[in-house]
Amino acid sequence: MFLHRLLNKNIKVAIPLFLFSFIVRLPFLNLYPIFRVDELGENIRGLAIVEYGFIPLTNNAEFIGALYNYLIALVYMIKPSILLSRFVIAIFGSLTIPLLYFLTLRITKNSLKALLASLILALSPAHILISSHVAWSASLAPFFLTISLLYLVKTLEIESKKDIFIFGLTAGLALQSHPSTIASYIAFTASWLLLFDKKLLSSVKFVKYCFLGFIIGYLNMLIFNIINPLGSIVAMFKAPWTGFHGSMSFGEFIRRIVFIFTEYATMIISGVPILSIQYLVKKPMFYMYLAIFLIITIYALLKSVLARFLLIYSLIALLILSIGTKGAMSLNIFGFAWGPHYLQQLLPLNSMFMAEVLSVILYRLRRIGKVKSSLISAVVLLLIVIWPCTNMLAVYSFIAQGKCTNEVFLETISSIKSRFGEETPIFVEFSLKNQVTLIVYEIAVLEKLNIYPPLNLFKRHVSLDDLKIFLKENENKTLLILILPLKSRCTDFLEELIAKGYLTVVEHVVAKACYNTQLYRIIVVKKC
Repeated sequence: MFLHRLLNKNIKVAIPLFLFSFIVRLPFLNLYPIFRVDELGENIRGLAIVEYGFIPLTNNAEFIGALYNYLIALVYMIKPSILLSRFVIAIFGSLTIPLLYFLTLRITKNSLKALLASLILALSPAHILISSHVAWSASLAPFFLTISLLYLVKTLEIESKKDIFIFGLTAGLALQSHPSTIASYIAFTASWLLLFDKKLLSSVKFVKYCFLGFIIGYLNMLIFNIINPLGSIVAMFKAPWTGFHGSMSFGEFIRRIVFIFTEYATMIISGVPILSIQYLVKKPMFYMYLAIFLIITIYALLKSVLARFLLIYSLIALLILSIGTKGAMSLNIFGFAWGPHYLQQLLPLNSMFMAEVLSVILYRLRRIGKVKSSLISAVVLLLIVIWPCTNMLAVYSFIAQGKCTNEVFLETISSIKSRFGEETPIFVEFSLKNQVTLIVYEIAVLEKLNIYPPLNLFKRHVSLDDLKIFLKENENKTLLILILPLKSRCTDFLEELIAKGYLTVVEHVVAKACYNTQLYRIIVVKKC
């Protein structure tokens, strides 16, 4: 196999790249970004596959495939754990680095450019914090996109039925990881035809092998769309968070373009949470970065066809994504949500673009003398490559200081397990309006605690009636644990039972995080 031969030939580079990338992705792996209910929900579907024989065709959103659910189900056959889920995503994120090395080497025929591109991606705050930390389907998109483009580029040079079949297969897997990857395939194809003037597929006989691979890689989604005619497309238009929901004026499209371009630029510089443009414009380093980056980019665009190709690819992809996404972020107590998951697909080729720009400049600097060129090269590399990474470290420091991490949720579950055991009944009141307790509930489900309500993929609200059922079903239990929002009907009912002498409070703790903000109550009660 082509990839096997590449790996054998470049094993001394590929393995160190993977190991280095994996190591830099381990800090804060389970602590940051903050868990979201959709991330945990995708992992719960994997648990349902193992525990109940659930056989999904799609993910939580019906326009995303069930690939991730089945992948994580294999891991959960060993042990269910959100830490293991993020560990798996860190592996896939780290594997993308040597894949980018192979892809850049294939396109440029230059091992130094390939090494530089892969190192830029390895140190990318956005790739570390999104593609390698967040345990859900979208984080697989850069991996499958990169490997599919590797086989596509090989097919452009050496016509091969096997390679175009593998391209189709991995493109199908990328598309079901997240449908937004279609933007990258359209942009890559258009840019290649525009600048390199080569046919992407030489004949009909190769097209059919591509389609065969794609059908296999996207099979579950095709079945779903047959059972539910065009179900994933209908779901895409119905989902209120997509850009296809509702009408779009020209002014709205321009607003989205501005938002997404700004979001992508700040994501490259700082990772997630995004340091807003209002924050960045107050920093002198931002202007130095912007000035140097623009100067060297313009120069490289004049000198390099590859740089022009990669820039056009990014521009086309961002314009397409402006159609399919709303261009909006939500703010909560933990900062801005890590929304730009649909932009992470651009990171591998963006790293190749930056490597090409830097290579052109560094090559030209040789003319001014070895010492001067070395000093200028060091400054450029430090500012363009290392400065964004230091911004990520500053984010780590800030969130750790304020405890704006997953620590509060993980400590809650760990404390319950160590002090009361896994069998003590736990009731969690949650709703989509109060997602902090929903996060606790979903983690408890994944950690196999004795949780109530029991695993239900479609239940998103717990009422007072559920608490009454819980108390009745566990009337023979001495200790009960209740995790409740700060204000709720369940709390009022519980206080009535305590006042009447049915229950006694053994312990009452208010969980706090993110600069001492109160999140939820943990109440341990004893039957009288």
